[in-house]
Parts: sequence; C-alpha cells; structure tokens
Amino acid sequence: MRSRQDFARWAQRKVRANSPAWLTLPDFGESQSFSFPLDPPTERLAQVDTDAVARWKGDWRAFDQIAGVEVSLVERHWPSLGKQTLPRRVTAIGVAALNEVAGSGAAWRLICHRARRLVSELGEPVRPKLGTIASRLAVASDDDIDRLVAVVRWLVSHPDSGLGIRELPVPGVDTKWVERHRGLVSPLVEGLTGSPELGLLQAGRRFTVRILDQAIEHSLRDFTASVDELSTLSLNPRCVLITENLAPLRRMGELPGVIVIHGCGGDVVELAAVPWVRGSPIWYWGDLDSHGFRILGLARKTWPQVKSILMDDETIDRFASLAIQEPKPFRGRVGYLTGPEQMALAKLRAHDSRLEQERIGWSYAWAQIVDRLTPTQL
Repeated sequence: MRSRQDFARWAQRKVRANSPAWLTLPDFGESQSFSFPLDPPTERLAQVDTDAVARWKGDWRAFDQIAGVEVSLVERHWPSLGKQTLPRRVTAIGVAALNEVAGSGAAWRLICHRARRLVSELGEPVRPKLGTIASRLAVASDDDIDRLVAVVRWLVSHPDSGLGIRELPVPGVDTKWVERHRGLVSPLVEGLTGSPELGLLQAGRRFTVRILDQAIEHSLRDFTASVDELSTLSLNPRCVLITENLAPLRRMGELPGVIVIHGCGGDVVELAAVPWVRGSPIWYWGDLDSHGFRILGLARKTWPQVKSILMDDETIDRFASLAIQEPKPFRGRVGYLTGPEQMALAKLRAHDSRLEQERIGWSYAWAQIVDRLTPTQL
C-alpha cells in the first residue's frame, strides 16, 4: 500500500526533474497527466491488519480536496471479507496540480505568471529560453520583472549600442542592475535575436603579472595589463608560471628567469596572443578539482608545452585533510591531460573532492616551485 506521503515524494521528484521543460510548453504542462499506482492491499493483508487497511482507504478518500487530483477505485471480491472498493491509482491532471501535491503550488503559479507575461510582452521566441531562467524567475521581485522586460526590449532595439553595461538609458534601471541580472537578460535576448551578445562594450580582461627576477628589465615588478598591452612588452623569461588563483602569486619571492601570471580561470587561453608567453616554457598550477584540471587541459590544448605543477597524487594525499566537497563539479570529458594527471583527476572525482591552491601549505608549495623551475630542472 502506497501512502499520500509516497505520492508527495514522487511528485517532488517529478517537479525537480521536469519543471524547466514544462515551462517551455505552450500550456505550461496543463495537458500532462501524471498517474501513480497505489498498490492496493491483498485479502491476506486486510485480514492481518484490518485497521491499517481501513486507515489507508480513509486517507485516500479524503484526498479529493486538491483540484485536478483524482483517485480511481477498483472492486475486489474477497471470500473472507466480501466485496471491497479500494483506491487503485491517483492521477494529477496538469503540472499545476502536481506541484500542489509536491508542496510547490504557490511557487509554480508565480513562475508561470511571470513566464506568461514574458511571452506576452516579448514574444513567443523567448519561450524556449524560459526553462533556463526558471530558478531566477522564482526569486526575482515584481519590480525586477518590470525592469527585465524594459531592458530586453531596449537591447533588442539597439543591438550594437556600444554602451557600457552600466550606461543603458532605461528608466528605473540602476547602473548595476544588468550586471546582477545578466543571467535573466542574456537568454531572453538570445531567444529574440539568435545571439546572447548584448551589443555592449566589452571590458577587456586584465591579467596580473609578477616578475620574480630583478634581472628581467621592466620598470614594474607587479602590474596588470591587457593582452594587447602584454604583447607590446619585450620580455624574454626563462619560463612562465601561470597560476589559476591570485593569492599564490602574491606570495612568490625571487626566482631567476621566471614571470608568473594570474591566469583568470578559463581566460588563460587569451594569453596565447602574447608572443613572449607562447614562446616560453610554460608551467601551470591550478586548483586540484575538476575545473582546475579542465583549465589545465585547455591550457595544454593552447600550448602543448605546458607542464603542470602541484597537480598530482602526492599533493592530493599530503593535504587530503584540507580538501572539501566540490560544489559544482565539471562532469564532462577533460582532454589533453597526461596519464598521471588523469589519475589525479579520477581520484578527486571519486568523491567530488576539491583541494584549493590556497589550502596547500605555502612552505611546501614554494619549495616544489623552486625545485621544479630552477634552471637545472627545466
């Protein structure tokens, strides 16, 4: 015998798995039907526990108060107990009814109300994008929805404005609103124009650079620069060390012939346009997690000469007690890794572990860097 609680949990799983897809349907899933078998008791069970069966039947008879939920019955003829009418199956007609069963009826009604408004005011081309912004629609304020419609309309009407993201002349929209809500804006603009680009001025990525050797001629030891600016520099390092995060760069001392660059995550590939970077031996040090190895793979795809440092089994094992659960692991295939790197990644993925660069003891990390990057080791 399956209970009302069983039905609610089943409905919750359905809602979590399918809500984004339902939101893109013309009727928001109201023509869908969701049937849940109740596994009625056998005659033997009814004989053994008559009271439990009676309570179960009563629970399902009282379930008709939710609109769109129907309980179908079946007749059984039991020699010992006579004719019995038992609940056989419960059906939720429409996604709204299923959400009521799951306890998320109010949230679903709010999302649907806002989704209908976006389709009505912006047009049918945005409907396929509604699933990607469902979670954001649920938590946005009513005023934010007003601003969203106004901003999307303005951007679609001015596809090549060239303005900065804080310069849009949309009444009621403050200078930082688009930055905070870009995850809502871009999908809808893409639905209407076919491109997620907003036609806005793009601020170029600036990379932090630290020269670890006083003998390398440059007026600054620490500075930030764009790719174009870096390309104008006449630098000739013995090797380049790229670090995923900024904090380790700040702690590095003197090291002959070495320039270290903050790689800015996946933006590291932009450094391929810098002649003195791509022409140097390159070492990469990133977080020991799925994303760190993904970035290492991207770097090696860009520069086949890239070697990794502190991204190995020994480092994982030595500092295992400082690892945490990776909140959003990258599940895709990671290419361009060496055999030992693949093994290290597999070890991390076995438990979705994450060992951040900053958690590695600095004395150990710096000793490894000095040992690997000294001239005799290159």
